[in-house]
Amino acid sequence: MMGIKEIVFTGKSGLSEPFKTTEGCPACSHKRAAFTKVIGVYECKKCGAIYGECYLGESYELVLPYWVTDEVPAGNLRYYDLMTLGPGCPQRRHGWFDPASKRIAQVG
Repeated sequence: MMGIKEIVFTGKSGLSEPFKTTEGCPACSHKRAAFTKVIGVYECKKCGAIYGECYLGESYELVLPYWVTDEVPAGNLRYYDLMTLGPGCPQRRHGWFDPASKRIAQVG
């Protein structure tokens, strides 16, 4: 896994905002990432991409294994890059998804 350090950042509002520093987002190389509801997966603070390691079943909480049914504007899509663990794994799941529906728009 990428080199990750836990840090607490005090933003302009004065409130503590937990985030991690990583070796870089696979989509934009930004170093700061927020925690997601899945342990081991982070969301880039700059572009909204999600990346990290988790079990295959847990990855479905973030990105469903189904295609989008409606056309989604490119600006609404987010990149995902997940190394999943489980039967027949590790397996890399990556591409672009619609965060509103959690469905895949493009693989790779």
